Parts: sequence; structure tokens; C-alpha cells
Amino acid sequence: MQRFPSEEENSPAFLKVLRFVSEEVAANDASHDVDHCVRVARLAHTISKEERHASPEIARLAGLLHDVVDEKYVSEDRRDAVLKAVMTLLSVELGLAERDVKDILATIEGCGFRKQLARETVAGEEEALSPVLKYVQDADMLDAIGAVGIARCFTFGGARNRPLYSSDTIGSLSLENPERVSHCEYQTKKAPSIDHFFEKLLHLKNMMQTETGRKLASQRHTLMQDYLRAFFDEVAGHA
Repeated sequence: MQRFPSEEENSPAFLKVLRFVSEEVAANDASHDVDHCVRVARLAHTISKEERHASPEIARLAGLLHDVVDEKYVSEDRRDAVLKAVMTLLSVELGLAERDVKDILATIEGCGFRKQLARETVAGEEEALSPVLKYVQDADMLDAIGAVGIARCFTFGGARNRPLYSSDTIGSLSLENPERVSHCEYQTKKAPSIDHFFEKLLHLKNMMQTETGRKLASQRHTLMQDYLRAFFDEVAGHA
């Protein structure tokens, strides 16, 4: 098991959860691998501390576990068994308080762009979200934008044999007015990788749920916009 730069990430609890997550996501492509989970854990911990939450370590563990039942990779039949194993890990092996276990499980089940889109149709539901879920949701969205987010976007598309772009539709993509897809469209649409910036990634900055998340998203969003301008120039033969 690799060692990490901080003492907290080398703690027995973190390493035990990391081992569990590594096994659960081993078959995922690199866009949703264990390194993604570690980055989200670190960001969730950072956001939790900046937001002055009482339990940043719980946010870190929730971030590490957030993708273990991702519906893109985990079948419905497998999902319940994984959640049961998570509960045993947290309650029995780590001995966490019932409230913390509940927060982490709610985060695992509630985290994800599709679920956030679905929540937008339910008035007031965002206000009922736990702080830990908000921190992990923001951390997950932050890892989808910026330099790492760009790499993850094309990794995901490549793993599914999607083209980089479509010559038929690239001219309709606009940085000034990126199209926002509905929850239903997001579930069914299988577009070229570059389209994913416009249907999802360029909207994430405005979907952050914490002040810290919004601050961190700003620079990543700008980097992504600069990248897309260069991409379009190169495709058009202007650069």
C-alpha cells in the first residue's frame, strides 16, 4: 500500500478504507479509479476545514468512498452488497459513531451529477442535504473540471470508444452560451467527448454548494475555457 504525504492519510482508518475502495473500483477506467477517489477525499477534507465543519475526517472518508456504488460501473444487484460491506467496515471495523456512519452512507447514495440534477426538480431538497454530502459533492465536481477534469473527460470517452468531436456538430458549440442538458437527456445522451464540456462540465462552477467550492472552481473553470478556445483553434487550423 502506497504512503501519502500527510499523517492522516497514513492512519490505519484511512488505509483500511483505501484498501476497500481500491478493490471495489479496480475494474473502473482511469477516470473513476482509486486516484480519483483519493483526490475527492483530499478536496472534501479541504472544503470541510475551510467551511469550519466539526468533522473534516468524516468528510475525507466519505470522499474516499463516494464512488463505490457508482451506477456507471456497479450493477443494481451488486449495489446492496457493497453498501452492506461499507456499513460493516465503518461500524464494526472502524467503530465510527452511528451519526458519522449515517452521514457517510447518505453521501455515497446521494453524490453524483445525475442525482444533483434530479434534486433540482424538488423544491428545497438542496437545503436538506448534510454538510458532508455538500463537501463531497463539491469535491467530486471540482475533480471534473480544470486540468485533471480535462484529462478525465477524454479518458472516460476513450474507454467508451467515443470520438473526440463531431465535425457535424462542433460548429454549434458555444462557450458564451453552453447548452444545459436536462436530467433525462444526461442519462441517455452519448455524445463525442468535447460535447461533455458543454452539456456538463462548463456548468459545474455554478452548481457548487459551498463558498469554498465556488472559490476553487473559478480558476479551474477559466483553465477549461482557455483549453477549449485552443482546441477549437487547432481543429479549425488557426493555430
